Amino acid sequence: MAALALGTDGGGSIRIPAAYCGLVGVKPGRGVVPLPGGADEHWYGMSAVGPLARTAEDAALMLGVLAGRSFAVDAPGPVHVALSLAAPLPFTRPHPDHRAAAVGAAARLRAAPGGAAVTLADPPYPRTLGLMWSRRWHAGVAEDAEHLALDLSAVERRTAAVVRRGRRVLRFGAPREAALAGWRDRVLEWFDAGGYDVLVSPATARPPVAAGALAGRGYRATFARSAWRMPYTQAWNLAGLPAVVAPVRIGGRPVGVQLVGRPGAESELLSAAATLEQRVVPVAGAAPRRVYV
Repeated sequence: MAALALGTDGGGSIRIPAAYCGLVGVKPGRGVVPLPGGADEHWYGMSAVGPLARTAEDAALMLGVLAGRSFAVDAPGPVHVALSLAAPLPFTRPHPDHRAAAVGAAARLRAAPGGAAVTLADPPYPRTLGLMWSRRWHAGVAEDAEHLALDLSAVERRTAAVVRRGRRVLRFGAPREAALAGWRDRVLEWFDAGGYDVLVSPATARPPVAAGALAGRGYRATFARSAWRMPYTQAWNLAGLPAVVAPVRIGGRPVGVQLVGRPGAESELLSAAATLEQRVVPVAGAAPRRVYV
């Protein structure tokens, strides 16, 4: 419908739509792209602004305009790739197609010119990661509602529930930056200790729900069903690291994979995305045709 689109991402709202629509989505690292209105931060350091595009090259051009500097898709490819299928939120496992997409993407990067070494390695996700993210999300939405003077009687019940939960969080004190800094330091040490340039993981754990399937649902049902499908993106908002989603093809359909790097690695991630986008990836046997519900 459009050549380019602008998105904000506080927990995956660029990367998840990109994954489900066969697009390239970029959540740049913290501070790379100015936030709307000149804000210093949004959602307690979690929000970023970035492009959704049909190709990595288009995404790089748009990111360059947003950031005021150029990003190349011909940067050297990753030398060492960490492949992880572990979900940062422990209550879900990837669908076979999404597992195959991540494994196949790592194989593609290994087979590319100057092929990368691939190591199976899981980041040191803290057990409290889901709570760290949800407290900031709730509190951030509550602050947005306050700035908009939102009438809770005029919005969906589940939206009002998010705002009320956020207000409860804020009554006990705003989320602290120290928790984010601790996680960021820990995962950067993991990158350095393993010598990893790029982390490859599924972008989502499950296919999307059918259109309208969550219409009218309450907060708990919507949150639980969404979290079960989308556990892979929030960790990188908390760490403030750049992350790119690119589509590979499984059984004739695009399935998103996520690429995560160190601060400043946007060009490297986009170059890897260009290597992967819309490429058929090797799988152990043909993926059966699936009806996504």
